[in-house]
Amino acid sequence: MAARNTSAIQVSDRWVVAVTIGVLLASTTLLPLTQDSGYLILSSVLVIILGAVTFVLRRFRIGDVPILGFQFLTLAGFSFAASLGMEAGEGNPLTRYVRLFSEATDHMQMQPAPMEPHPGVRLLFVTAIGLIMILTDVMVQGIDRPMWSIAPLASLFLVPALTPRVDVPWWCFVAIAVGYLGILLAEGINTSERWPRGVRRSQHDRGSTPLAVRMAAVVGIPAIVLTLALGMVIPTLTSQGWGITRPTGADGPLQMADPTLDLRRNLNQPQDRVVMTYTTDQADGAYLRMASLPVFNATGWQNAGMQLTTGTDLPPAPGHRAQPGEIIRNTTIQVADFRSEYLPLPYAPDSFSGEGQWAYDRDSLVVLATGENRADAIRDLQYSVRSVDIKPDGPGLSRALAAGNPPDAQLTVPMPQDLPDDIVNLTVQLTQGIESPALKAAAIQNYLRNEGGYTYSTEPLPGSGYEALQNFLFRDKKGYCEQFAGAMATMARVAGIPSRVAVGFLPGERKGEHWEVSIRDMHAWPELWFEGYGWVRFEPTPSIASPPAWTVVSGTSEEAAEGPSEAPAPTETVAPQEEPTPTAEATPEVGAGIDNEGFPWGRVLGVALGTAVLAGLGALPMLLRSRRRGRRLDGHGPPTAQVENAWAEVRDSVIDFGGHWPAGSPRVIGSQIAHDLDGPSAKAVTVLSLMVERARYAKQHTINADLAAITHQVRRGLSERSQRPDRIAATWWPRSFWHNLGQRVLRA
Repeated sequence: MAARNTSAIQVSDRWVVAVTIGVLLASTTLLPLTQDSGYLILSSVLVIILGAVTFVLRRFRIGDVPILGFQFLTLAGFSFAASLGMEAGEGNPLTRYVRLFSEATDHMQMQPAPMEPHPGVRLLFVTAIGLIMILTDVMVQGIDRPMWSIAPLASLFLVPALTPRVDVPWWCFVAIAVGYLGILLAEGINTSERWPRGVRRSQHDRGSTPLAVRMAAVVGIPAIVLTLALGMVIPTLTSQGWGITRPTGADGPLQMADPTLDLRRNLNQPQDRVVMTYTTDQADGAYLRMASLPVFNATGWQNAGMQLTTGTDLPPAPGHRAQPGEIIRNTTIQVADFRSEYLPLPYAPDSFSGEGQWAYDRDSLVVLATGENRADAIRDLQYSVRSVDIKPDGPGLSRALAAGNPPDAQLTVPMPQDLPDDIVNLTVQLTQGIESPALKAAAIQNYLRNEGGYTYSTEPLPGSGYEALQNFLFRDKKGYCEQFAGAMATMARVAGIPSRVAVGFLPGERKGEHWEVSIRDMHAWPELWFEGYGWVRFEPTPSIASPPAWTVVSGTSEEAAEGPSEAPAPTETVAPQEEPTPTAEATPEVGAGIDNEGFPWGRVLGVALGTAVLAGLGALPMLLRSRRRGRRLDGHGPPTAQVENAWAEVRDSVIDFGGHWPAGSPRVIGSQIAHDLDGPSAKAVTVLSLMVERARYAKQHTINADLAAITHQVRRGLSERSQRPDRIAATWWPRSFWHNLGQRVLRA
């Protein structure tokens, strides 16, 4: 029998190489999500290390479960080592490690794509890619389903593909496709080499690799090209969320950004900066409104689809009846380094002029960019706005009805049926005995600003949707403008008042002849509907801005209202109190500790290497035992030696699984071992014992059975009869290894 070439490429070698290349290509598909491409360096190192570990373990023919354990151990060690080189505050290394993942979640919730660099996000991406590597290997080699490997690989592609406002470039799909085709190519080569084993090759047969490559080229490349072509031809889907359409203009559906993400991010900027300046012909400044959130459900307040109309002349404000002497405001705005597709405008805008392509929604009077590079449409833009200041008089507003007939009533009137009872009960308690809708709204605003004990804070709090609203109203009692505005708009609907949440900027600070608006002036406030006035602004957030004069009830402790207070009730007015200007709580500088040039590669690689060395030492008995089993059953040598090697392997296996090797002849030993085994395993050990007797006492001996198969059947029987601790010990800490080592030491 010819000796086997152990240096030849094995089936598992091709699998490991194909999976490694496939995951490396797939990892690039996360680039549209972040501005930090440095995660690719760490993840590539991790994927290559995982590939090397898998390559070695597969060569030793170790079981799938131990290999999976080593892969996860390598992933955990590398991920922890990488965290040591990232800035994560004080505490022990394990606490900082966990904190990085928590901060990554908060960062992703507040950042639109592409996100700014953050150490936690980098660590999360690297760990996720390592997990994809392990799952892909399980699909390909663990359960022998290479075609299923598309599932973990495609999961990396689906993350940016399903993220709002992320335009996934064509090469992301190509990267996934090429990686997957590589795995299928390896499958084709492995299959074609296994199939003709033992069959004489034709002189015209040049091997399996060229055939597999030609098949991949003929089938795979056209499939990729066809898919890309169809992606350009098939129309974009026009649905977003649950039954809400995307804003539609002349050129088809547009994907709107979530303004609340910008709000959270900008309020937590480590440094305040001026993002726009404006001049106006009025004495006071103006709220600069950008977006409107009319939809309220269990997930919170959110955007709705809009039917956009191209143009710069807007219709009159919905529901507002023009009055003699209305204030017409003219404003010129200069935006600095600030990106958005929403155009900041005083409410209610009548017309505007500026460069770019714009369209508006008739119901909300929100103006959106519709041209190319929409996300940066307002950066460095200068434009002029003509608007009507809607400033109701207090007595008139107190007599107005909150008729449920705004043009978008299907969105701004319904109250969710699953709204928690405690929120409903609180609203009823605050508005009980009050008939006027405006006075109900004023009572809710006064409770949130003064009587409820709420404080302003930009610190991120847990929960979302109803849970976050309940935590804010009844437990934490602190939050920023989004919580205050959302809470008042919710309770207004319970009180029967149509409501929505507006997002934009506070008026800013006056500097001589102009006003300066900073990044931390971004703000959210509720808008409530009243007959004859349309949408009216309220201000429930304390410590941020003074409430409008028409929302202040005489006799309440309120801050200085905008303009002269015209209270609807004739009681004595308490003198207003001036409050200090709030300062948003600073957060650690984004991206700290992840500069590529200053990254402590030596420390990280040292810890990773130390972890790998410790893992290798712990696995050394298993590796050596597996290697010895492979050599015993490799089919080399004379028949008598092969039989004795198989018998020795059975003996060591009995010891590994916690048993004792009986005394006596091979037939007696085989009978005793077979007594506790299942039928196939008992038959296998009996056959092997008879073969041992013939090999020892017969003059001539031939092998007419598969010794490797017989031995593995015996091992399966021993494993099935053993307890779980014995099975684990047999794999990771084999007793026969130490038994044989002790005998060698004694003989020496």
